[in-house]
Amino acid sequence: MRYQLKIKLAFKICTSNKRTRGPTRCLQVHARNTEDRSEVILDKDEEPVGPNDRVVSDLSYFLGTLARNSDFCPLIYTNFKALLKDYKE
Repeated sequence: MRYQLKIKLAFKICTSNKRTRGPTRCLQVHARNTEDRSEVILDKDEEPVGPNDRVVSDLSYFLGTLARNSDFCPLIYTNFKALLKDYKE
């Protein structure tokens, strides 16, 4: 009896749906006015460093939402070799 209960519990744990994150939309970032936008400080390698970690992470999330949107960042090249040929010329 006890062995059957353990098997049932193990089966229930293994077959449960895995929780996943939904799409990152950054509504609070996209809804900002021009006056409300934070200034991002870049270092000598042009990487964002400040003024604080929250601003840098907001920028990262914002760029991620832009990259996933095909209207803002259309994929012109579907083959990486074609991209290299155009840059060689």
